[in-house]
Amino acid sequence: MGKIISFEGIHGCGKSTQAEMLYSYLLGKNINVKHFSSRDKVLSKYIMGFLEKEGPQKAEILFHLALANDLTLNEKFETNADSIFILDRYIHTNIVSAYMAGKSMKWAVEKSKVLISPDITYLIDLPSRSAHERKDGQTNGIERGDFQSEFLGLGFIDYQDKMRKSYLDVAKKDSRMIVIDGRRGRNDCHEEILKSLEDEL
Repeated sequence: MGKIISFEGIHGCGKSTQAEMLYSYLLGKNINVKHFSSRDKVLSKYIMGFLEKEGPQKAEILFHLALANDLTLNEKFETNADSIFILDRYIHTNIVSAYMAGKSMKWAVEKSKVLISPDITYLIDLPSRSAHERKDGQTNGIERGDFQSEFLGLGFIDYQDKMRKSYLDVAKKDSRMIVIDGRRGRNDCHEEILKSLEDEL
């Protein structure tokens, strides 16, 4: 099976930019590579439709919805054995979202074992205030935690603070995760990622 490389981090940290930069770099090297963001997954639009209709849900419901969405990628991984997959959000988004809402990390990790594990996960770490500035203060309901009943009314900065802390807690326990300082320029982050992938590629 090919490599699975995922990118994680709070909203506005630069993970999508880094995922796209790596995808473009590998394409330029004529490497067989595929790129998926959250919106590209099969169930994403149905899940959002459900949330918009039914309103905020508890962490366990959101976790299993996201788990089912990620599970749709397993067949793609298995039938494209020679490809490198670049994923903008994957297993660790779900683990972190459940953990920060009070579920045990062990519970979330065990449940996630039905998914094909990423080979490497890059956590682009950035303080929430910096992410808020990068977004010019423009945030949406997902980024504020409005669909998680445990975090109603928390707001972007406090919600993303909790998410960032949870990501760093998970990274300490997971050897697949490499933390990249998102305060650095995008090109510096990209070069650090390429250097870490030299042996893998």
